[in-house]
Amino acid sequence: MTIPTALVALVVLMCMSAAWSFTSWESARDALAFAVLALAAACIVRSARINTILIGIVAGGLLALGGSLVLIVLAPEQAFYHTGAIQGLYGNRNGFGYVILMAFPAAIAMRLNFRGGVWLKIAVAVALAVGVVASDSKTSIFAMTLVLLVWIALVLLRRSWIYVAVLAVGTAVVGVVVIANFDRVLEFLGKNATLNGRSEIWNAVLSVVPQSPVIGFGWSRSWPIGSPHSRAVVEALGGHAVFHAHNELLNWLVTLGAVGVIVVMALYAFVLWGGVRIYRNRGVIGGIWILLAGVMLIGRGFTDISETSPQGWFMLVLVACAAAKYWSGDSAKPTSRWLLLRLPQRRGAPRRAEREEMVTSE
Repeated sequence: MTIPTALVALVVLMCMSAAWSFTSWESARDALAFAVLALAAACIVRSARINTILIGIVAGGLLALGGSLVLIVLAPEQAFYHTGAIQGLYGNRNGFGYVILMAFPAAIAMRLNFRGGVWLKIAVAVALAVGVVASDSKTSIFAMTLVLLVWIALVLLRRSWIYVAVLAVGTAVVGVVVIANFDRVLEFLGKNATLNGRSEIWNAVLSVVPQSPVIGFGWSRSWPIGSPHSRAVVEALGGHAVFHAHNELLNWLVTLGAVGVIVVMALYAFVLWGGVRIYRNRGVIGGIWILLAGVMLIGRGFTDISETSPQGWFMLVLVACAAAKYWSGDSAKPTSRWLLLRLPQRRGAPRRAEREEMVTSE
């Protein structure tokens, strides 16, 4: 089994933070729970092919979507958010949108090897995209748009770099227009100048970071009531409590300090670069998912949390371990332990799964 060193370092740091946490028991409990999730995800990647994992992820997304549609029929008062957006089986529309969003990159990347499989794949991807839009979760819609843009760019790059250049110019033009008309864009999206309070949360979080800038206040799934960062945000929002920073890097910064941010950014970089390497290799069925899922997680983390939630964390570990599994598959040179840790395994077993999954072309 091969695991990214940054992932191991992050889990160790999360567990160690119980020693200085505002609520040590809560930090220890949540960190150990996430360590178990990480171990489960690593074992899945070790024993299964990527395409099999993708089909499982898509099946889970469709189950959530189908169950939510059934709820709309049976109990519409519970299935809709007060704004009219679908929240389905989940407590709010953002949660529903995130669950459907996580299956979207897998739907794009999976391969169905039977007659009509391509059309079924397209239908599934469209259904999931409609589910994300129906949630009216702007964060999830933004992340899905990023995934689509990256996927289109990769497809066009295989044809000619000129197409990618045109796409980049077009995206830049749209970005300039958005910046020039930012207030109108926010109004169209139903957001105010504070991004519905997010900027106030961010400013409040940054105001307490200097109290513990190196190691933070201790990691946990949600902020403990009465902790320095929680109190600062409650005061900034006039008594309203929130339980995370609505920005993943800020969330890591306040809970694990600068050390945690460095480790998390190293893990992000490993996933993205590993995804590029594996996609360029063109030898792993579904390998493009690693890059697309990494973009999805990071994109959602701009204005919400991604891997701090259990399902997001499980997805991040799946992606990171898949990238590690195939990182050096095309190289005879050993990879530095600063990058990858190889756990002991049976003699003769290494790379058998990799060899079975490798194909000559996609």
